[in-house]
Amino acid sequence: MPKIFFFLALFACAVAGSPANAQNDAHGKHVVSGNALVRVCSSGYGDLPENHFCLVRGPVLNPVFITEKEQLPWVMLDLRATRKITALDIVNAKGKAGAGNTGLTVEISKDGSAWTQVFQAGDETPGNDWKIKLGEKSAKARYVRVSLKQSNPRIFRLNRITVYGE
Repeated sequence: MPKIFFFLALFACAVAGSPANAQNDAHGKHVVSGNALVRVCSSGYGDLPENHFCLVRGPVLNPVFITEKEQLPWVMLDLRATRKITALDIVNAKGKAGAGNTGLTVEISKDGSAWTQVFQAGDETPGNDWKIKLGEKSAKARYVRVSLKQSNPRIFRLNRITVYGE
């Protein structure tokens, strides 16, 4: 039975992409297209790399990825084209799965090597989702990296990242 559920979840992710031009009145146009690449720093216990693309499209799984316990765990999106990034919605893993996601940081890059930090969360309740409007920090980028910057090594998990822009 678990194999059937896993196959159905994979199939649903593959066929139910979010349209690249979806609108959110508060943030603008959804700029992550169906061909965006998702890369994670490591694969921890229970991680299913074949589900990583569900971070940006398809059904919301809880969680989409699970890293090893690391000092600075991260997930990176390659948007496959340079776009002006204006906002992000980041959905934290629910329950205990997202309990350690304090110190959330968002960085953007044009080339994947020089990064500019555009958001740093504090130690607020990690059960919250983050709705981030970049305002003056809006900039053109091809890559978006979301990480945890904290004093203790942690496992990192998220459900969804939606990138908005022009």
